Amino acid sequence: MVRWCQVRSDRDCSLFSCAKILLVWFPQLCNQRSTDQIYNEGPRKALMVDSLTPAQRSRCMSAIRSANTRPEMAVRRLVYAMGFRYRLHKRDLPGTPDLAFCARKKVIFVHGCFWHMHTCPRGQLKPATNPDFWAEKRIRTVRRDALNSTALRKRGWKVLTIWECELRAVAALSRRIVRFLGPGASDKNASGDHFG
Repeated sequence: MVRWCQVRSDRDCSLFSCAKILLVWFPQLCNQRSTDQIYNEGPRKALMVDSLTPAQRSRCMSAIRSANTRPEMAVRRLVYAMGFRYRLHKRDLPGTPDLAFCARKKVIFVHGCFWHMHTCPRGQLKPATNPDFWAEKRIRTVRRDALNSTALRKRGWKVLTIWECELRAVAALSRRIVRFLGPGASDKNASGDHFG
């Protein structure tokens, strides 16, 4: 049986930090099993109640973007400052790469450590609520990444994946990008070749 208690005032709202308080009673649990059975079963999964309404949860989840994320914007600024020019989110390529260097036939994906299950500590976090759903979703993302990289390589494109955690060491990341892309546009301009 589930009962909802309405919060009566702003003072109550600040005490409970939400508009409604969920009270869950399990009278049938006590009637069907003895307390010995309940305690001897070992640790049970705790009931996790979402503190947000479905509309609030939907708004929060829709704010998670797949393009123009903070890590992606940081990589774009870095690559642009290095003199490279690129196309954004090229839809005709598998996986819609974050940065595409068409003349070089190279692409860069910028992955969030959590969502793409990187080997760093942040990538290995496991959500406490609905863990099976999130594990399956993240595994599907990793599989999709592998398929997209394979499809791009079959088309003759080279792929570089930059992880969110790599943005902490900008100098090392810059060297990695230069090794991947080759000489930059600023190098070509200095030698009198062509721009871009």
